[in-house]
Amino acid sequence: MGDKRKFIRIRVSLPVEIYDELNDNRLSGKIIDISAGGAILLTGEELPVDTPVSLDFEFDNIRYKHLAADVTRSRKKENETRLGVVFFKPDAREQDVLDKQVRKAVAREARIFRRRT
Repeated sequence: MGDKRKFIRIRVSLPVEIYDELNDNRLSGKIIDISAGGAILLTGEELPVDTPVSLDFEFDNIRYKHLAADVTRSRKKENETRLGVVFFKPDAREQDVLDKQVRKAVAREARIFRRRT
């Protein structure tokens, strides 16, 4: 059984500002996994599934502002919440740029791994 994901994912540690559009609330967090289709975020506050959010972050020197997403998973563990988000109607060009960035980062990691072995 193969991976059903449409886009390549990579583990990262990127600061992110999260805007909860339903409650007009801003949260800080960290992106720990990203692809051109969505991300996994860590934050100190819970957000329910289906909450519309927008994200501001920088990845490989490209700044993403107001990237629209929907919360698809929310799991609280102790004082930290892990949110799964899917980018909502992303701009095709922006999604293509993000996908290329993730692919370059994966290739960079593979080169580093090969040098170590």
